[in-house]
Amino acid sequence: MKQEDIRELRSRLEKMHTGERIELSAAEGDAMISVRHHIMQAGAGQVHEFAYTAGELEGGKWCPQCQKVKTKRQLGFEDRVYDTVGDEYTVVGEYLSMRKKVRMVHSNGSCNYLWDCDMRNFFYLNARCPRCAGRARFSKEEFLKALGEEFFLKSEYYSLNIDVFLEHNSPACGHYGWYIRPRSFLANPQCPECLRMKREKEYIALVEKLTGGEYSVLGSYFNRSTAVRMRHNSEKCGSHEWNVQPSNFIHNGSRCPKCAALKHRQKIGNQIVDD
Repeated sequence: MKQEDIRELRSRLEKMHTGERIELSAAEGDAMISVRHHIMQAGAGQVHEFAYTAGELEGGKWCPQCQKVKTKRQLGFEDRVYDTVGDEYTVVGEYLSMRKKVRMVHSNGSCNYLWDCDMRNFFYLNARCPRCAGRARFSKEEFLKALGEEFFLKSEYYSLNIDVFLEHNSPACGHYGWYIRPRSFLANPQCPECLRMKREKEYIALVEKLTGGEYSVLGSYFNRSTAVRMRHNSEKCGSHEWNVQPSNFIHNGSRCPKCAALKHRQKIGNQIVDD
């Protein structure tokens, strides 16, 4: 390899490995290039020597001894992150030292926020994802991208912590619209009306399973603690209707209050006759 080519290769390698001192040498016609890699941060006089072809060097191959140290350090750091937070956070950047930020991703399935993390705050102050904490800047364009084609933004967007009006692009819920904080939506991106309708169907099916058609759900279901209009399909009480909490009906055995009152009066009447 010509000396002029070696000088040009050295210049390109120094740009790839900023701040490192590199010496190259090669015999005329020899494809292998000898490299003397001076370790600047490890003290004077420490040099690593190795040899690769020009194509291998420009393709990313580098000092084997430094690579072993880097790999061990990186793996140790990633193990420490995993021991601290499990697989909720993933290291995607290179770890150099605790004083230098490392690129992390909040890989919990719904956030996936990427940021450069101060690991001292991460380990010692329990600082976590800035987006989920409401500290990350999130542009309108990023929020619209997160909405996709399923949801429409119908109001102005200011920040993750100021309510916006969203509309679900679905005829199933009648294009339901509601106010919500963007941060809350990103943590749980779904239409509340579609969720309510799903739970209502589940409640109706459960009532049918428990009572075999003896009771019917008349009102809208919202949650377990909000009363729902029910009907007792019985001639004894004239198909009595009343409001009852779903949790009481399902778990506490609460049934038709009119029938319960009739049974109570009948029991008292029977006791009087016996006396």
